[in-house]
Amino acid sequence: MEPLVTHWNRSFSQKTPPTQPNTKKTKQGKVAPCKDLSWVDELESWLSSVAKSQTSDRFAYQCLAWCHLLPQLANQLPAAPWTELLETMVDIAEESQQLSPFESPLQHTLLAGELGLTLVYLFPELESCQRLADSSDSALSTGLIELLDGEGLPHVSDLPIFRALIASWTRCEYISAALDKDCFSSDARAQFEWAVRQAICLTRKDQSQLFTTTTGT
Repeated sequence: MEPLVTHWNRSFSQKTPPTQPNTKKTKQGKVAPCKDLSWVDELESWLSSVAKSQTSDRFAYQCLAWCHLLPQLANQLPAAPWTELLETMVDIAEESQQLSPFESPLQHTLLAGELGLTLVYLFPELESCQRLADSSDSALSTGLIELLDGEGLPHVSDLPIFRALIASWTRCEYISAALDKDCFSSDARAQFEWAVRQAICLTRKDQSQLFTTTTGT
């Protein structure tokens, strides 16, 4: 199990929910949130590796995991590391616009598209996050149109990540619905709907995907 996932289970799932942060009484009798400083070391270790990290599918999922943790970590981390994490997420989302959907299809979708859209959703009050809206929408639409054949099928080389792409596009669909907007252009939306149909057609009875050797994924 990934250290980040392990820490999530220990720090949140087995304690109070994010909407009810842990608290303690101060000397003045006031209630203040408890900070889990063990997060600091883990976060600093990950942030120090970012500059040396080669962009990869694994790295993209780590970025999304940290991004989704940001609201909860506001009650757990001191201001400085929390702000650094937020700024790093924004920088990665911006820099990932340079990724090619042909050379790095999943990374492009996760980082140039989903990461930025997630920041837009999580932090509506922050201009640095809101300015990612247009570029994220554009990246998602570009990926859908460029990676699919007009009827929702990917190139054979992208079949192993087809479900991962659809999963990302589906999460973005839910996020954009919550934002009361559409993150896909009309042509991209048509491709997304076709892709869902094709994914169903490519599913074996055991729920695994045709033309792959992995079962149940």
